[in-house]
Amino acid sequence: MDDNKKLLYFAPGRALFFTAIILIILGTGLLALPICRTCHIGLIDLFFSATAAVCVTGMFTVPMASFTYIGQGIILLLLQIGGLSLITFTILIVSRFIHVGLSGQLKAQQFAEIEIGKEGKSLLPFILMGTLVIETIGALIFYAVFRHTYPWYQALLLGFYQSISSFCNIGVSMFGFDVEQYAHNIPVLLTTTALMFCGIIGFPALKELYDYFIYIKNKRKGKLFSFSLQTKIIVYGSVMLTLCGMILLFITEKNNTLAGMSPLHQCTTLLFNALSFRSAGFLLVPAGSLTMSTILIMMIYGFIGSSPGSTGSGIKITSFAVIIVAIKALMSGNMHIKLSNRSIPIDQAIKSFTIVVVGIVWIFMATFFLSITEQGHSLLELLLEATSAFTNQGISLGLTEKLTNAGKYIMMLSMIVGRIGPLAFILAWAKRSLIKSKKNYSYPEERIMLE
Repeated sequence: MDDNKKLLYFAPGRALFFTAIILIILGTGLLALPICRTCHIGLIDLFFSATAAVCVTGMFTVPMASFTYIGQGIILLLLQIGGLSLITFTILIVSRFIHVGLSGQLKAQQFAEIEIGKEGKSLLPFILMGTLVIETIGALIFYAVFRHTYPWYQALLLGFYQSISSFCNIGVSMFGFDVEQYAHNIPVLLTTTALMFCGIIGFPALKELYDYFIYIKNKRKGKLFSFSLQTKIIVYGSVMLTLCGMILLFITEKNNTLAGMSPLHQCTTLLFNALSFRSAGFLLVPAGSLTMSTILIMMIYGFIGSSPGSTGSGIKITSFAVIIVAIKALMSGNMHIKLSNRSIPIDQAIKSFTIVVVGIVWIFMATFFLSITEQGHSLLELLLEATSAFTNQGISLGLTEKLTNAGKYIMMLSMIVGRIGPLAFILAWAKRSLIKSKKNYSYPEERIMLE
């Protein structure tokens, strides 16, 4: 089989799916060991915990106290691997086992939406080194705060835990064991916010920003630096979403959770929440304390999510941006989708709309099935639970601990699909048809009424 056919047979979604499943099974087996548990935990709850960790969702059916320090360390390792973005494994598989030329690289970008050339390979060491540096800096800052309250070894452990969970956007309520103690600590909030932002914008964008920093530092005449369209969308889009989120959250919470705060603390909290709601799901107050409008904003921001190649999930800000410019082009009567002096391929616009539609349909289907398996709960509880699982946001109104076994299976599948991406999950099982179909003709067009 030639290289191009190998590339067509290769489905990134399939690789991501089986990678996630293998990690979940291994994690479940390790958590089942007696040295990892402080009490008896059912197999399905172990499986659920491993799934939540690998998919960096942070929704657990049993309290973390049910696991020993070793068990919690395994969970931390699983969320670190999952948080590094499973796309890392896809890049590794493609670059090491599929050797293609220039035409093959172009086909890779078309079918896999990733680049496997020299730049794609150089991204791997940057991901590993960048993660180590960012999380270590965050852990040391947290340690400087925690050491005044805890013994040095416990402060260091908590520092690394909070740093990793912030950067990996795990979605566990912030310091659930002592919310009040650090919910008003500005250095902790700002550090967590910075780590979440680094995790949200993704490794490809981080690498370009790093390359730009090096370019500014060693600027030479005759050489120009240009950001890719993807990085522009991620950075500018993230800034706009954050500002809009802060304004909306101020309107919905000014007479609620923000009441009585100083202006500085309000701004810090608003910035923290505007970023957290996009993927991490950290909460400074119980979810039940938020207004209905805030919960709606939270679900919308979680659905939009983070960036491609990031530690977060959702439909991704790039898909959201493509849809916005496509609608704008349609409203102006122009079928050419343009953004920042670049044309967006029509196939990517179709993929973006497909991702959104499939995501919405999946959430509503999950909500429907949860309404059958989880009797006696409100629609808001069910919808938030389904949305949080699919977007890996991890925020709940208390339903997670009460899930039936059937509900747990629904949630686990939603977490996995949301982590690898709805379109990638579907295309994972449809790639072979591309090879079998050798038709080089098309049928006549015929227009139909749409409204």
